[in-house]
Amino acid sequence: MRAHQRERFQMPRWVRLAVYGVGLLCALSGVLWLLLHHFVAVEGDFGPEPSPFEHPLLVLHGVVAAMLIWLFGLLWLTHVRRAWKRRRNRRSGGFMVLLLAWLALSGLGLYYLGSEHWRHYTSIGHWLAGMIATLWLPFHIWRGRRAVQNST
Repeated sequence: MRAHQRERFQMPRWVRLAVYGVGLLCALSGVLWLLLHHFVAVEGDFGPEPSPFEHPLLVLHGVVAAMLIWLFGLLWLTHVRRAWKRRRNRRSGGFMVLLLAWLALSGLGLYYLGSEHWRHYTSIGHWLAGMIATLWLPFHIWRGRRAVQNST
């Protein structure tokens, strides 16, 4: 077996921990916002109003998402390109890249789209992709580790 077939595409520990931590914070802030937005209302002077925590959660989600995009740039250089070139874990990694690209673009769309009609569908697509990405990342990691174990 060639050495490059056993090569691991593991990132430096600090990058891995940053991806896990920032990714988890992004997922949690998104899910919490979604729950508050759809299921929690407070009684205001003129009837039900959104929770006062919605806006801060949305700001946190946006800031953390920007950090995640920056981290993805690191991953692109240290992990994605090398693994793609070696034809390793392409399907699950390629799907992860597509999910992250959609999340970045739809996040911008949610911020800048003027049409409420399109914003509604973009929102649904964004939070669905976020939930799928949150579940897909552990699957992608598992597949990569399994491939390394099977090649030794």
